[in-house]
Amino acid sequence: MTFEAAPPQKPQLEGPAGARMFAVIFELPTSSADAQAAGHFFPVDTMQLSLRPHGAPLVVYEFNSAKLLTMCAGAAHGPCTYNFTDLTPATSHTVRASAFNQGGRSAESEALVVQTSAALPSPPRDVSVEIIDLYPAVAASKVIVRWRPSSGNGAALTGY
Repeated sequence: MTFEAAPPQKPQLEGPAGARMFAVIFELPTSSADAQAAGHFFPVDTMQLSLRPHGAPLVVYEFNSAKLLTMCAGAAHGPCTYNFTDLTPATSHTVRASAFNQGGRSAESEALVVQTSAALPSPPRDVSVEIIDLYPAVAASKVIVRWRPSSGNGAALTGY
């Protein structure tokens, strides 16, 4: 008789979310309650963390037992930590966990919703300067600066 892994607990945010990254902490489940009641204990072979940025496709991160050992600091059940990086600033991200063992895939954990913060704006692009001599005899000039707008990276631009 085989039993699938128990559903993982909801991942927790570890520390504040940055503009382009955040870390989650989670525990490894062992066996489902039914399996434990029957005296069977099946370790987790693989964990998946799924990340869905608001309005974007689902991204699935899969970790085998060797990777889990490093993520979980060698502990059998955790706590385990994973850093999501290269994220879009000022965006809501939904994280869920699921576990696999010889019995199959567990149900997904409850969702953790994390909001990344806004980032510094990018610099203006294609900057050009034009100097127009208005009155060369008195060294009076006019300077015209042109540029293409920068990205606000999740926040409104308030000036240049």
